[in-house]
Amino acid sequence: VGISRVCVCLPAISDVPPKFKCPLTVIGEARLVPDPDAVYQFAIQENAGQGQQSEVTRYILAPGLFKNYDFALGWDYCPRNVLDKTLHMLRELFQLELMVGIEHEFVLFDGDTDQPISELTYCSNEKYHKAHKYLEELSKTLQSMGIFTEQLHAESAPGQYELAIRHTTGMKAADHVAVFRETARMLAHKYNLRVSFSPKPFDSAAGSGSHIHLSLASLQDGSNVLADEAGELSEMGREFIAGIMFGLPALCAITTSSPISYCRVGPGAW
Repeated sequence: VGISRVCVCLPAISDVPPKFKCPLTVIGEARLVPDPDAVYQFAIQENAGQGQQSEVTRYILAPGLFKNYDFALGWDYCPRNVLDKTLHMLRELFQLELMVGIEHEFVLFDGDTDQPISELTYCSNEKYHKAHKYLEELSKTLQSMGIFTEQLHAESAPGQYELAIRHTTGMKAADHVAVFRETARMLAHKYNLRVSFSPKPFDSAAGSGSHIHLSLASLQDGSNVLADEAGELSEMGREFIAGIMFGLPALCAITTSSPISYCRVGPGAW
């Protein structure tokens, strides 16, 4: 697919190119191609009316690679290429593998009324039961693609739930975020639901986030190097956290990418 090069740096909330000086402009194209090593497939058996045969809708999701217009590999501005180079450097220089586990929060709205499907609160069994058919099919569908659920429960805000995905390597974890969200949206139609990942859908209730758990595993024995023998934070662990804290202002462009995100991270809000 041909795509304007500036699309790589568009903000999450608009299609207006950034005003600051940017090396990518509306002039020139990149090529967006699927990564053949990361293809995810799933199927949804749609509900059928009485006397009708149900239909199966099949989906193929493939994370994309940006390449130069002549399909040359390794375009410097491809986010997937940047992540791959960074993870490769971590392995080569430090003999470490980045492991990532993410908890996904989201809100389910009734497809007819556009109201949250439950007003009950955190860990309510009744609230979970309200959406259990959708949630359990979502978990099974993800599992069919090698994405495993660690925990699934009702959350604090109206209609809010959380699905935690098992940790995996950095690139796969990034893919799993996109695959999870697309799968959740597609499956919701079957149950007449609408999924919202808005960071703050309600003024007076908890917001939704994606809690990212990071660890560093030794390539030699798979051990977590963030802890020392006493179970305390290791020297490397302190350095790792210090690096994250140092880069935190820049990371906000990705982790807190819309104005409404700051309503969620303000005082008195989850």
